[in-house]
Formats: sequence, structure tokens, C-alpha cells
Amino acid sequence: MDDRRLEAARARIRLGQRAAAGQARAAREDPALTRQSLEGYLRQYILEKFLLADCPPETDELGVLARESLARSMSMAPGLAAIYDTSAGCSSASSVDTKLALLLLAVQKDFRVRLDPARAVRAERVPELTDMIWENLRKGL
Repeated sequence: MDDRRLEAARARIRLGQRAAAGQARAAREDPALTRQSLEGYLRQYILEKFLLADCPPETDELGVLARESLARSMSMAPGLAAIYDTSAGCSSASSVDTKLALLLLAVQKDFRVRLDPARAVRAERVPELTDMIWENLRKGL
């Protein structure tokens, strides 16, 4: 990859990270925040984090969103990316698993919540993750 393409990719990642942080901040600062509006903020946050906001997939499945993000970053079809997505280390964690674990860490940091790790890793859809964040935010009031 030449230097211009590499720098353009880095810039796109930084832009997505800033946009995601903006969604989390907007949710935290929304005085009329509801569970439904939180889900909208969270979905957009995930799309920005995964660099999918420009052409969002029609799904709320976290694994599908992670796989689509990886496929787009590698410029290949999601099905093909899934075939190639095997663990290179001793952890047996796929790239999708790693991406989802990092997402959960980022969500906790950016939304300023603490999620039960055992429960959070079982979340398969945006609404499930929203419920966990919403419960956490309600406890903090």
C-alpha cells in the first residue's frame, strides 16, 4: 500500500473514531435520553467504529456487523472474509471475536458504563447491548 493510501486509511479510521465518540457523548449529554434513543446512538456509534456508516448493512447483529467491517477493510466479500478469518495465535479467537471484544471495551469507556463481561460477550444484537447499557445508566441516576 502506498503512503497516500495508507494515510487516507488512517484518516478514515480517525474520522470514524471521532464520529463514534461524538455519538457516545451525545447519548451521555442527552437530557431526554430514552432507551429507544440510546439504541439509535449506539447503532450509529457501532457503525462509525466499524467504518460502516457510509453504507450501513440492514442488520443489528453484532457479529455480522463486525464481519462486514473486516470484509470491507480487506476489500473482500463478507462470506470470503469469514472463511479466511481463523486464529493466527494460540487464543483461538477470530478477528470477529477480537473486534467484538474491543467494541465492548470501547463502549464501556465511551459511554462511561460498566458491563458484566460474562453477559456482554453473549450479546448478539444491538438491542441486547442497548439494554445492558440502559440498565447501567439507570442505576447511575
